[in-house]
Amino acid sequence: MGVYSFPSAYAQRAGLGGPQTWHVSVGGQSPDGAVQGEAYYPHVITIDVGDIVVWSLSSGEPHTVTFFGTGPLPDICAAASDFSPCPLPLPSPYNGTSFVGSGLMLPTGFNWDNNFPLPHGNQTFALTFGNPGAYIYQSVVQAGMQGVVIVHATGTPYPFTQKEYSAQAQQQLNGDLTAARQALASFRQPETTTGPDNTVIHYVAAGVDAPETTTQSLAPGGGSSVTGTASLAVSVSSISSTLSVKVSLSGLTPGQSYSPAINYGVCGTIAQTSPFLLGPFTLNSTTAGADGTGQSSTEITTPVSGNGIQNIRIQSSGWFVSVTQAVGEAGANQVACGNLVFHNTEVMRFVPGTVRVHSGDTVVWRAPVISVPFIIFPAGQPVPPFPDFAFAGPTGNATTYDGTTFFNSGGLFQEQTFVLTFTAPGSFQYVDPLEPGMFGTVIVQANHPNDQFQGV
Repeated sequence: MGVYSFPSAYAQRAGLGGPQTWHVSVGGQSPDGAVQGEAYYPHVITIDVGDIVVWSLSSGEPHTVTFFGTGPLPDICAAASDFSPCPLPLPSPYNGTSFVGSGLMLPTGFNWDNNFPLPHGNQTFALTFGNPGAYIYQSVVQAGMQGVVIVHATGTPYPFTQKEYSAQAQQQLNGDLTAARQALASFRQPETTTGPDNTVIHYVAAGVDAPETTTQSLAPGGGSSVTGTASLAVSVSSISSTLSVKVSLSGLTPGQSYSPAINYGVCGTIAQTSPFLLGPFTLNSTTAGADGTGQSSTEITTPVSGNGIQNIRIQSSGWFVSVTQAVGEAGANQVACGNLVFHNTEVMRFVPGTVRVHSGDTVVWRAPVISVPFIIFPAGQPVPPFPDFAFAGPTGNATTYDGTTFFNSGGLFQEQTFVLTFTAPGSFQYVDPLEPGMFGTVIVQANHPNDQFQGV
């Protein structure tokens, strides 16, 4: 079960003399901030009742730590939870079943409107846990950013020290940053195309994601000899997403039926789920062939949760694939399991950063999958603070722009595009104010190269 299992070398490590304080990083980034890890580091932490977990913002992006609990969202938190810690005072100890959130954790220097009626969260957030169980938490800002806190009874031996968790966290972050760099290296920018009147259409990526795919080995469980793999892939459009899951198994009993599923938590520990999250997924079953192998394929598209229709995303952690075999009236026996890990990471730069066009040409920006970029042309004006520019709404799309006025794309969701046709020469800078160092420039030349042939 990988790093989530109890290492035998530490099985006798008892409580360390009273409640302990544990530390988890919220997000992470490359030294220049260009690559953002959209996860909690370490992904999973195991503590005892009475212990405290402290989350600290470790990136230039805003994030939240949000436990949705198992019941309805309290009215007092419905409007404020995306921005402000809620409820206040925070429950101590936290029982794991109610809603609790950090509010928006903002990096130093973030352009926040201090007159906004709701306060933002701090750069740290702490909870004391009072009940055993496994608890999922997420960021309401970045899709797929999920972590797990597993709470054991007081006095239960700890599987890892804080030093070991910190080493895991660094290893996980390094893996995420590497995945993003590889995605950038393999990224192929669309070629320019010819538009009407011999104008040219140019393309810019508003960030580059790692491919939303992962393959996890499935290890035997329950005394079985079953092994296999689970491969997940998500395809996203501007209106929906589809999760494709292929499970391949060997070591099965010929003729027997097996049922795979995706659950929240880690192998051996199922986490409580909230009606606001997508529920566990039951995958298509498979019947073992004569050679003891079996495969199943399942496609799940835009299911419904307590938040209405939600796009499916592979979570950075906190999902596991289990395979069970029916054993008559006694129920089901788990025969294999694997913890899913996805490199939820992104290159937060415009690619290319500078675009050279001619008057009459068009630039098309395409949004990545994970984040929701804003594209703002300040035109010499100060960029409004957050959340003002988000509430102001878009100035327009698929329109002309001469560079003289403030222009706001509004938030661009999964694979949406933002289109401007430039009508005047000049050098026009733009920015995504939610991301550190995310700037771009459109340089517009006066005459299109084909203009010299017009009217001849």
